[in-house]
Amino acid sequence: APPAPAPEASGVPADKGSVTIQNWPTGRIGVVLFASNSVRGSEFAQGRVSADGVLTYDLSTVSLGAGGTTPTFGSGPGCLGSVTASPADWKTTVLRVIPAFLDVSTDPGGMANGFVQLWFSQNALNPSAIKVGDQLVDEWVYADRKTRLSGQFDCASPKIKVMFNADFEPGWNFRISTVKAVENGAITEIETTASRRAPASYRLVYQPR
Repeated sequence: APPAPAPEASGVPADKGSVTIQNWPTGRIGVVLFASNSVRGSEFAQGRVSADGVLTYDLSTVSLGAGGTTPTFGSGPGCLGSVTASPADWKTTVLRVIPAFLDVSTDPGGMANGFVQLWFSQNALNPSAIKVGDQLVDEWVYADRKTRLSGQFDCASPKIKVMFNADFEPGWNFRISTVKAVENGAITEIETTASRRAPASYRLVYQPR
């Protein structure tokens, strides 16, 4: 029988929208920065957080693919396999870090008060509850053109199979991992896809420094 389709991604858009940040300090406004890594100067946009913890962001005018490189999603020590990009010369930028500053309306520089974690879904906050079919938002990905990633990694430690079946549209996308197998509470198989919208279960969580 053919595999069941992944749950429809029906939450917030990747390029612009508003979403409530869980665990945001009560009554505090703030600013978050969208960055490709933890080094100051890698920020390419910022969003504002209201006193009730609602983040409003707009990445629709941010175009970063021209300076990017093809990432090796999912690979690492102890992993065998490969992922192929089509077209192979696509350019991309990956959003990995969201530092947060409290009680300001613009980036004050210096050290952040904490970070907003972007990959949580409803069960990622409780790993023992993760089940087949759960979707985990891994990161925002900018693609300079329509691109397909396909392939597979098999990793030994931890033991996990990562399958890629991801079609990125030009602009900002969410990279989504759908849980395909769980053993003894640990994810052992996931499928990576892409969507312009997050799953309805998508969550953002503030973690103080």
